[in-house]
Amino acid sequence: MIDRTRTRTRKDPEDRKAQIIDAALIVAKEVGYEKVTRDRVAAQANVSTGCISLHFSPIDLLKNAVMKHAVKREVVEVVAQGLANRHPAAMKAPQKLKERAVKQLTA
Repeated sequence: MIDRTRTRTRKDPEDRKAQIIDAALIVAKEVGYEKVTRDRVAAQANVSTGCISLHFSPIDLLKNAVMKHAVKREVVEVVAQGLANRHPAAMKAPQKLKERAVKQLTA
């Protein structure tokens, strides 16, 4: 028998986007920025890949958002990868953060 007493509530789209970006940032730290995929992010965020596509299509939109948040939150591991790939958001990071990220690359 199917339990129909539970109801689904939809998250605010901005809250959902933030959830997806947070999950993608975790994925980027774990497997690398270049290996961020819809499948990995969806699994981390506990959402469908279609949900990822709804908010971030093409995937480059998500990767750009991840790099911007990595700079904002000073996630050195991800910023370092952005610098190595000359990502515009990483290149515009504050100098002190870039210096820490370069140390990460050379360590």
